[in-house]
Amino acid sequence: MENNLLSLKNIYRLFTVNDYPIFSNGVIKDRDKKGLTLVKFWKQILIYDFRNTNSGKIIWRTEGSRNRYHSELCNRNNDFKFYNEYISEIAACINSELYYQQAELFASFFEEKRCSFSILEDKMSTYLKIVQKEDPCVTKEIGSYFLDKLGEIKLQKSVGEEYKSYLWGCFTGMLMLHAIAGPEMGGAQMTEIRNLKQLQSKYMWNQYAQKEFQRDQVQYLTYKAGEIYRAPLAADHFFGREIELFELKEMVKAGGRYSICGMGGIGKTELLRQLLQICQRESVVDCIAAVSYEENLSSSFARSFAFLSGKGREERFQECLNVLQTHRKDKVLLMLDNVDEKIRDDPDWNRLQELSCTIIVTTRLKQIKDFQNFEIKLLDKNAAALVFRDVFGGILSEMDRKSLNLLMEQEIYQHTLTVRFLGKAAKSWKWSVEQLKECLGQQPTKITWRDKNATHNLSGLYQQLYRISHLSVSQQRCLRLFAVLPYRTYDTKFVDKSVSVLSEPDEDIREILDDLTERGWLEKEEGGYSMHPVTAESIRTRNLSEKEFEPFWKQMDKNLNPEKILCQGAAKTEEAADIAEILYYVVVHWKGNISGRMVFLTLKAGYFMYVENGFQKQTLETVSALYESCQEKTGEMRLYLCMMEMYQQGSDTEDPERELEKMEKEGRTCGILFLEFCWLLCSSLNLLGKYEKSEYLVHKYLDKSPIPYYQICGKFLLGDGMKMRMQLKEAIECLEEGIRLQQKSADGGKDKPGQHKSENNHIFYNLCYQLAESYLLLGQVKPAREKLQLLREGIKETKNSYIRMMCSQLSGNIELADGNTGQAAVYLQEVKNLTEIYNGKNDYNYWASCVSLGIIQNRMGAWDAALENYQESLYQMEKNKVEIKGLAQIVNNNIGVTYLDSDRPEKALPYLEKAYEMSAGMGELARAEPAYNLSRACEKMKNAREEQKYLREAYPVLLKNYGEEHVKTKDAKRRLKMMEGEII
Repeated sequence: MENNLLSLKNIYRLFTVNDYPIFSNGVIKDRDKKGLTLVKFWKQILIYDFRNTNSGKIIWRTEGSRNRYHSELCNRNNDFKFYNEYISEIAACINSELYYQQAELFASFFEEKRCSFSILEDKMSTYLKIVQKEDPCVTKEIGSYFLDKLGEIKLQKSVGEEYKSYLWGCFTGMLMLHAIAGPEMGGAQMTEIRNLKQLQSKYMWNQYAQKEFQRDQVQYLTYKAGEIYRAPLAADHFFGREIELFELKEMVKAGGRYSICGMGGIGKTELLRQLLQICQRESVVDCIAAVSYEENLSSSFARSFAFLSGKGREERFQECLNVLQTHRKDKVLLMLDNVDEKIRDDPDWNRLQELSCTIIVTTRLKQIKDFQNFEIKLLDKNAAALVFRDVFGGILSEMDRKSLNLLMEQEIYQHTLTVRFLGKAAKSWKWSVEQLKECLGQQPTKITWRDKNATHNLSGLYQQLYRISHLSVSQQRCLRLFAVLPYRTYDTKFVDKSVSVLSEPDEDIREILDDLTERGWLEKEEGGYSMHPVTAESIRTRNLSEKEFEPFWKQMDKNLNPEKILCQGAAKTEEAADIAEILYYVVVHWKGNISGRMVFLTLKAGYFMYVENGFQKQTLETVSALYESCQEKTGEMRLYLCMMEMYQQGSDTEDPERELEKMEKEGRTCGILFLEFCWLLCSSLNLLGKYEKSEYLVHKYLDKSPIPYYQICGKFLLGDGMKMRMQLKEAIECLEEGIRLQQKSADGGKDKPGQHKSENNHIFYNLCYQLAESYLLLGQVKPAREKLQLLREGIKETKNSYIRMMCSQLSGNIELADGNTGQAAVYLQEVKNLTEIYNGKNDYNYWASCVSLGIIQNRMGAWDAALENYQESLYQMEKNKVEIKGLAQIVNNNIGVTYLDSDRPEKALPYLEKAYEMSAGMGELARAEPAYNLSRACEKMKNAREEQKYLREAYPVLLKNYGEEHVKTKDAKRRLKMMEGEII
């Protein structure tokens, strides 16, 4: 490839040349390239303000003789004079408004030319890697900037086409500015533009949302994606629902909670689409959030809301609730589409009670608690006939009109989806209405509808249509696959990669799916293909053969290859989690026998859902039941199940330890999956206070791992265990070594698993946090502040809520060490609030935050508040049947200290004795702390003999670890000296 520079010409080539920088189908189709020359393209798409600078007027002028400057700029000619001047002028005038205008121009181009974003994504990724390698002006910082931005776009899987166009418009706009800057792109002016807060992703989303609000007079809090956001039927194609639509509008005006119920395919979602359009057009509400319900409420919200930064599904769900609550002064409408019986077991459903917005759900359920019922019934026969004719098209003969009238007399043909489907089928197969009627035969006159374990007449009708549809083998396979996939739109990337394996080598998968769309079996929109749940349910009533989908299982198994996912960074893991959710749904909803192979795939899918979304009890229960019922259990199945079980904080490790022994005997102690198992097992052992066992396994396996990521994990585990045992100097040395390993492997580049800080920031920032805490426990504030600064940089880099909590926690502890108890209390109260919001009370981080806040409150003399927080921590551990030994030991010691400080030594004694007892085997400082506090209690209770015993044990350890000047060391020395000679 020649001239691989970041230039305006090559950006243009990305859109218009099929074989640049790699061969593929075009980003835009050939018919849309007509007349699109290089110079014409940039003259049309560059905004006026960027063309109207002093240099811009010279470069882009059209009058007079031929202008060679724009050609030199587009080709990035070395002799071009104006690079510095031109980019200086742009830098002086650029702001978010201009940048937004430029992004909108690109977005309009993408929409007008029907751009394929999946092809653009592949081409852009390759192009960026090439220019980073071959363009001398593209620095490492510039290359990383664009690759990170591209990664952000890839993560926005659920966005609608409008917002996707806008995202690519923003990206291409910044790429264009760098191309215009040429050799100046690494200079101060472009660096300043890249760092402008107003041009960051989250700000630009707000800018976009505000523009949408001004345009529509309604602000959308969710992506314009999913079934609700499909274009509604035009008014002249929407029949028989005018009264229902009017009633729904009045409900929204009145506020409240409403359940639009009715059988599947009756038109509930289309009513929502129509309602959404009215709300937008007439400004019935201020804000709209539209969510398609899949599997559970938290994952459905997380897929729908824009720019979430939470670490796991629960964090992201709470962020969504917070977004809705921040608009509580506005009139907010929350739409939930396709709610099913899973809400009865959904632990988050009741959390909707805290929302003040109007909520409308669509469901097949007859009644939902606390929701007012609004039932959608069958169409009347005249409206049903109009729906049929609208889809069928053409003028009907007298005989056909009579036949249609007879058909529409039967209630089964007054079902909205069915009559629409029949119109499509008759049109596709070129049947007259009379021929259609003959093919259908005699049907019962009543619709019966049950969601489970029943064959009903509508289903029978669809099966009959399936039998007479004359589909090819590949079409039948694809149709049956869509019938078991979760209801959503599957983009062309998924179709080409995973569905195409079911077609024959000489067949085009998209042609197959397009034909199925023509016949009415599938629905198609710009983003891809989907199947209506009613159609899917009807096809699923006959048992499907696992064997016929063999190529699909192999492809999905390949997509979930742990070697390609673990340690590869957030984007890879999230992509795998999405594939895993699809596969998990397919197997869990499979009708018929479940083979061992499918059980294994479900376990594998469940695990990768855990990696991305965090612990989900329901998932664990499902896969555990599948595993227990499986007759073909394997060691790898058990390994995945063990790893999922270890995601439960404080869960017992007896089974995983037995599994480890078994793997050691069988020689199954190599590969990335085993290393992942060891990492999780050692983390669980640390939480349970089994530090020696954890340390042994780290040294045996993780330290010797060929993958740097797991070596770094090992250093974190060792340092964490040492800190919990109060072996602080050793902990610091170990954690520092972990950071050195991270930095060393980062220098090795991004081409190896788990090597770059930004790809595995969770372990890097945890190392920093534990290191800072260890320094603080030794009274060394300065190095702790240095690590705090790294964490603050991490918030900018990742926008991660967990890192934000670590920052607040560490800030509070540092303020406490500096004696600023008031400011420390503010920070640590914030930590407790955040952990309760994002993690809930059943989480270790919440228990730890209670302890930290209790320490501050004790220092401030708020002893009752401190005790309340300590007891809350113990209560939650007991309630969850979990005892985190290190944390429980600290809590008991701190309760004792609080009672001592408030002059209640008799109440302190049992807690201090328990802390002293629990410290056995935890390290000398962990034992010295409660021993010192027991000596204080004995002094207050006038028990000199016991006081001296505990002082003699504590003093040398305090001296060794804290030094002579520490307040505890000085106090212990003073009291021992006073007691010398009194008791032998």
